[in-house]
Amino acid sequence: MLRITAYCNRFLRNCRKRSRKVTITDETFLSSEEIKVSEATLIALIQQQAFSVEWKQLSEKRPLSTKSKLRWFNPFMSDEGIIRIGGRLTHALQPFDSKHQILLPAHHPYSHLLVKQVHDRNLHAQPQLLLTLLRDRYWIIGARSLARKVVHTCIACFRAHPKRVEQFMADLPSTRVTAARPFGVTGVDYWGPLHLRPVTRRSAARKAYVAVFVCFCTKAVHIELVVDLTTAKFMQAFRRFTSRRGLCSQIYSDNGRNFVGASNELRKLLSSNEYRQAFALECTSNDIKWHFNPPKASHFGGLWESAIASAQKHLFRVLGPHKLDYDDMETLLTQIECCLNSRPIIPISDDRGRTN
Repeated sequence: MLRITAYCNRFLRNCRKRSRKVTITDETFLSSEEIKVSEATLIALIQQQAFSVEWKQLSEKRPLSTKSKLRWFNPFMSDEGIIRIGGRLTHALQPFDSKHQILLPAHHPYSHLLVKQVHDRNLHAQPQLLLTLLRDRYWIIGARSLARKVVHTCIACFRAHPKRVEQFMADLPSTRVTAARPFGVTGVDYWGPLHLRPVTRRSAARKAYVAVFVCFCTKAVHIELVVDLTTAKFMQAFRRFTSRRGLCSQIYSDNGRNFVGASNELRKLLSSNEYRQAFALECTSNDIKWHFNPPKASHFGGLWESAIASAQKHLFRVLGPHKLDYDDMETLLTQIECCLNSRPIIPISDDRGRTN
């Protein structure tokens, strides 16, 4: 559009020279000055159409009406015949265009083409960067929404960030919507590794993992720290969990090798006399049913995955780059467990007449 306007201006200029019998220079390419003049011509026409009342008042050096939407910008008419925004940066050591930007309407094809040009020239800039680049010279009313529209309608940006296909989820299982005692039906998963501080200076740093048990009914969380991913260590963590929370009737987990091995050892554990003596008869009489999610099914286990994400937020914000030993890490994880279990079950009401 700028080049077409520049060629039209050149044609008119050459026609005037011919009428005055002035020699016309043979120019093939457009100069930067011609582009600037064509841009000023287009912007002046656009402002006359979009801000006709304000244009007339400013051109006659009269104050704007109190009902004008441009009054907030404190606009003025520049020497180029273009409306620019005012401000208090006249004495700032900045370019004139960045201190007093050119005012443009939002719902105009020229504004849309301008934003699209800046978006393409700056390697498909995102809305925030695009808005920053535009403010160096232009002040488009409603530029933020226009920048988002240009980015969202850009084919290259859409291909780079395609919209993910959302699977239509089935109904929640009965264990999620049936009232039961806490941790009667439990989901378990691992996350880690966490690097523990070595005992001595010469010893190597140790790794540890976190076993997270989540109640299907109340979303209560129980956290255990384990030193490896073997079945034996998981059985120890599971025994600590059942000793404190009671025996589970059903357990859901990912299809990990340590969980598969634990399921086999769990059958032997429940049938042993030592284990039957440790717990009450009503707990051990009900066998635990272990349910494994299908392999490579990432959409399964969202309940414990969200619990792990919440625990990680607390841990990484408190821990930072530091390393703790086993006892300090276990204490911190217990405090995180307390924070997660202190969350309200229902949203808190702002009504003073209701108790939360």
